[in-house]
Amino acid sequence: MAENGEQQIEETPEAPAAAPNPAPETPSRRSRTAVIARYLLVIGIALIILSPLTYRTGILDLGIALPMFPAGVVASLLAILVGLAGIITTRNAAGRGKAMTAFVGGLIVVGIIGITFAPMAMNGAPAIHDITTDTKDAPVFVALRAARDAAPNETEYVGGEIAAAQLAAFPELQTKIMDQPGNSIFAAAENVAAGMGWDIAASVPAEGRIEATATTRIYGYKDDVVIRIRPTMEGTTEIDVRSASRVGLGDLGANAARISAFLAALDDALQE
Repeated sequence: MAENGEQQIEETPEAPAAAPNPAPETPSRRSRTAVIARYLLVIGIALIILSPLTYRTGILDLGIALPMFPAGVVASLLAILVGLAGIITTRNAAGRGKAMTAFVGGLIVVGIIGITFAPMAMNGAPAIHDITTDTKDAPVFVALRAARDAAPNETEYVGGEIAAAQLAAFPELQTKIMDQPGNSIFAAAENVAAGMGWDIAASVPAEGRIEATATTRIYGYKDDVVIRIRPTMEGTTEIDVRSASRVGLGDLGANAARISAFLAALDDALQE
């Protein structure tokens, strides 16, 4: 009790104010650069995948689907550059991690594309799409004529400048002369064509003609092949092959490589 009968009220000292907690990091506070880099990577991957997928499934025409691929590569390259900028400028760990993800992801995507396509793009192949071992008397399409007539590229062999460009780029592609009889070569050629995954459209032993269609792995382009086997005056057999794309101006050397692979496989088959 206090003096004068007054009740003393004891005052308790006020607790010190708690220090304010730092505001949680929100997306708006993260590095915009890192976010942009991540979106660029996602867009790039999507465009690269959708380009062949939409063409193979018939959703988009080649003129629309094909440009999506280089656009995806450009987006991936931008993801690398913007991601690198994000790594340098971003202070918070979360943003820097996202920038690093975009940077590394872009490097992986561009690296895979480069390893896959650079050898074809740098092989110096001319912008032609109709290759044959006989540029003066090229084998003709019969069974596949209707399919080729419906496609953008020509059915008949043009020759001229096309033949000159081929001879300059692929001088090794010449009529093949073999000592084996035509019927043995024909049977082996048909087996080799089927073994290479081509769809046989016609097999006419009486004419020495085999027609087939090869489908490319990524975009599913249709390239038609005609094989001509006929006897010579010297008692040997000559084999000529023509491989022509239905679409596209240049084939990056694919048709020439196909003919070379076929003739090499035919050699091996006949030596067994």
